[in-house]
Amino acid sequence: AATAAAAAAATTATAKQPSLFAGDSLHSFFRRPAWTPDGGALIMPAGMVTGGVSATWLLRRGDATPAVALPVAGKPPVAVRCAPVIVERQGKRCALVAVATVDTLVVYAIHEDGEVESLAALAGAHLSALTDVAWAADAGMLAVSSHDGYITLVAFEEGELGRPMAAHELPRHVQARMCGFACRVRARLTRACGTA
Repeated sequence: AATAAAAAAATTATAKQPSLFAGDSLHSFFRRPAWTPDGGALIMPAGMVTGGVSATWLLRRGDATPAVALPVAGKPPVAVRCAPVIVERQGKRCALVAVATVDTLVVYAIHEDGEVESLAALAGAHLSALTDVAWAADAGMLAVSSHDGYITLVAFEEGELGRPMAAHELPRHVQARMCGFACRVRARLTRACGTA
């Protein structure tokens, strides 16, 4: 009886822990566009340019014609995310954009004058296709997920991507766009919930 109890305990101890996330057996495709935090541009992955080359498109608000094709090498982009803050680089306001291709992460600065600057690239960190990316609130870190079930955290040194700008440093129209949506949602929730 003691041997059977020991065997049962050993089996329980070595049993595989359940996975928290679905792995590469979950096949899906989502086009994950993102707005810049000031609402001035829409970034769209999985675009195509002449010759079947993959691209990530940047469309300015109010203009359906792509203004910029963010360069990506190799595999097609699957997700984009804009940092939730505007940063200052070289005296200019910039939106930070992370583009995840199937196998590479590229971080760009989109300057207010339309200039695009590639800031960082990470390749080979996952054994399977990248699926999504998420910024920390201060744009100091990125989380990158993949079909293999792993998430990689990428940390940037302070100031490496630029200096996050405080709301009072931004022009009023940018402040209004950045606050506009959040303020409208807060007002609706307050009315719906009857709270202050």
